[in-house]
Amino acid sequence: MNEHDHLRNSMTDEELYLWVRQFQQKLLPAPSPSTYIDLNEGPPSSEQLSALEQDRPPISGELIAFEHLLQAMAEHRWLRVRFGINELLKHYLRSITGIFNVSNGIDPGDVTRRYMEMIQWVFEYGHSPSFPFSESLWTYLSACLESVGITLAGQNQWESLQVLIVETATMGRQAARSGLQTAPLQHFLRRLENTCRDKGEGGREIARLARNLRFNLEV
Repeated sequence: MNEHDHLRNSMTDEELYLWVRQFQQKLLPAPSPSTYIDLNEGPPSSEQLSALEQDRPPISGELIAFEHLLQAMAEHRWLRVRFGINELLKHYLRSITGIFNVSNGIDPGDVTRRYMEMIQWVFEYGHSPSFPFSESLWTYLSACLESVGITLAGQNQWESLQVLIVETATMGRQAARSGLQTAPLQHFLRRLENTCRDKGEGGREIARLARNLRFNLEV
C-alpha cells in the first residue's frame, strides 16, 4: 500500500467532503478594515499611534482558509492539503475574473502577489523536514500553477501572469536546489512561450520572460 492509499483509507469520503465544504465557506469574503498598521512597512505616524486602540488586522476569507490549510499540513493530511491548494487557487481565479469584469480600482497584480505569497508559504512549509510529502506537494503545485497560468494567458491578463510565473520560477529554483524535478515547470514555461508570442505586445513580453525564466532553470 502506497502513502496515498494509506491516507485515503484513513479518511472517509464524507469527512473529506465536509472538510472541503468548510474550506470553501472560509474563503467567503469577511469584513475587514481598509487600513491596518503593519510595522513591517515602516514606523507609524503620530495619527496612527493615536488610533492604535482601534486598530484591527485585515482578516480576509482567503487568510482564514489559508490557516485551515496550514493546519492540514501540520497534521500531514495530504488529501486535505491537495484540496485546500486547489480551492485556494480556484478562489484566486474567481477573484481575478471579478476584478476584470467590474471596474473597482483593485490592482490585479497586487491580488496575484497576495495569493502567490500564500502559495510560497505553503511551498516553504512543504520543504521543511517535518513535512513528509515534499515531492508530491511540488508536483501538485507545479500542475496547479500551470493550469492557472494558462488560464490567465487565455484571458490576456498579462500583469497577473507576470507575477505568477516570476514567483513560480523562484520556487522552481529553490526546488531544484533541493533535488526536486523542474521538468514540469520548464514544460509550462515553454508552453507559455508558444501560447503568448502571437498575442500582441503584452503576450510577447510574457513569452520573452518565460523563455528567460526557463533558461535560468535549465542552467
